[in-house]
Amino acid sequence: MLNNFIYIMGNYFHTLSTYIINSYIVLVNFISLFINKILRFPIYLFPYSNIKKLHATLIDARKALDNEKIPYMFAYGTALGVHRNGDLIPWDDDIDLAIFYEDITDSNSINSAMKKNDFLPRFPGKSDPFSWICEGEKYPVLFQYDHKKTGIGCDLYILYKHSGYVWEYSGGGEKHGKGHCFPIEPPEYVIFEEEKVKAFPESWLEACYGDWKIPRLGDKGGKNNIKVPNNQNTILPAPT
Repeated sequence: MLNNFIYIMGNYFHTLSTYIINSYIVLVNFISLFINKILRFPIYLFPYSNIKKLHATLIDARKALDNEKIPYMFAYGTALGVHRNGDLIPWDDDIDLAIFYEDITDSNSINSAMKKNDFLPRFPGKSDPFSWICEGEKYPVLFQYDHKKTGIGCDLYILYKHSGYVWEYSGGGEKHGKGHCFPIEPPEYVIFEEEKVKAFPESWLEACYGDWKIPRLGDKGGKNNIKVPNNQNTILPAPT
């Protein structure tokens, strides 16, 4: 009898503790999500203030790449805003630029140029670009920085030409089957602040976002999984 009572009470407290722990996890996740939304809420209330920071960040990023004579184009959310509205997305929280691997001579020179223009690596102690390991080789895929003065991020994507397509591997490449595959097309020129600038072609934006011409509140320019042409596998090939 006593053993049965102990067994029942043990099960009861085990179930109760599991419920409490799961409830705690749900509560913590809810609070984290709530805080994240609250911290971003001023962007929606005061978009003019945020877009000024975006512009200042973009000016310094372009200056850094121009000093290194590295060709670049507006990418993802930055390209989306300029194509659609002729300006950056007011509620975006970073700048997206893209360069081709063949135009990189030294990653350290890029880091040095970005540092001179008030950028720091997003993750302290890490200045090298994020890399993808494929078939024993290490390929750089993404530089990530934050601007010291504005707090705005800058993502610098590295593009590869391979098998008649342009590949962007930052989503995880072979390991996760994510990233983007685009047809080889020249960048499109768009007008930004009375200047012609290079940006992702509209077809690339459609591959990323679908109907990207309709603005959506909170549209930060996030990426979908890889868009693979019919004659390619979902596994990304090794860059060349």
